[in-house]
Parts: sequence; C-alpha cells; structure tokens
Amino acid sequence: MLDNEIIDQSCDRHGTERHMYIHEAGHAVAALDNGIPFRAVIVYADGDGPKLNGVLREAWAEVDTGPDPSVWVEVDRVKAFRFVCAGAAAETALLEHAIEGGFDEDFKVWRVGAGATQPMNEAQVDEAIGAHHQDIVDETDEWAGQNAGRIITLADHLGALSPTAEVLYDEVVRLMS
Repeated sequence: MLDNEIIDQSCDRHGTERHMYIHEAGHAVAALDNGIPFRAVIVYADGDGPKLNGVLREAWAEVDTGPDPSVWVEVDRVKAFRFVCAGAAAETALLEHAIEGGFDEDFKVWRVGAGATQPMNEAQVDEAIGAHHQDIVDETDEWAGQNAGRIITLADHLGALSPTAEVLYDEVVRLMS
C-alpha cells in the first residue's frame, strides 16, 4: 500500500524504539492536525503492551484513540486515513525507512473503523475513503517532512520517559505549542 521503503521489525541503525517513538509521535501530531480525538500516547514497558499478531513486542507505544475506531474514522475517513498513514510517513521522512508491519496494523484499525471486516483491495480502499489512497499517502509523506520538528519534539519526549508511561492529550498539545 505504501511505496516507501520498509525494513524488518528491527533497525540496527536507529533502533527499534526510536522508530516506535517517531511513528507514534507522527500519529499524535497528525491527530492534532486532523481533529482525531485521543486520550494519550502510551509507552509500554517490555512485555506490558498489547500483542501484535499474538506476540508481545519488545518495544511498544500507541496513540490511545479508544476501543472503537469507528468513532474517529466515520467522522472524516480522509482525515482518519491521514492519521493512520502518519506513523509510517514520519518514520520515512525522519529515518528514511519504516519498520515492517507498522502501517499494516494501523491500516487494519482504520479498515475496521470504516466497517470493513475483510481485507480490501486498492479500489475498495479508494471507494471507502472517497479519494485515491495514494494521493493521501503522498500528501501525508509531504506533511511529515514539513512537520519534522514537531514530530521530533514529541518523539524525544516519549524517548525520555520511563515506561510504562502516558503523555495525555493536553500535554501533547502543550509540547506542540
């Protein structure tokens, strides 16, 4: 779906955790810019986070948008799609590549929020969004580069926390001002 370079689930050059902080910071900044509500950005201690494909990950963080993605997807599917693209876009813009699987899991949340229980082909994605998905991916990539400073500010803050920790919405807003 994304044309950006994807690497395995670890990165010796930047570190998996740095990718995670950049990825989640990209989501949080995009949430602010697109009116996507969230409670907090959570950085989990090893073994504390949710499972991905049934496996606990060594590093895990998330933007907590709540248990029902339709709450934010159905308000504006284009803005919601930008939000889910922003994690991998931030990684690509700031680290020159994204960790494998990050976008796929984010997209799955969007797809479920849009009411699709089964995988979608590109034409179905375009129809569900109401726009050509690749145009939104390209716009989000450009947005990530333009907002690198904001994303790095939040990513650095996340990296300085002792997991498990939360950065509440109001604190993210304060960090961005």
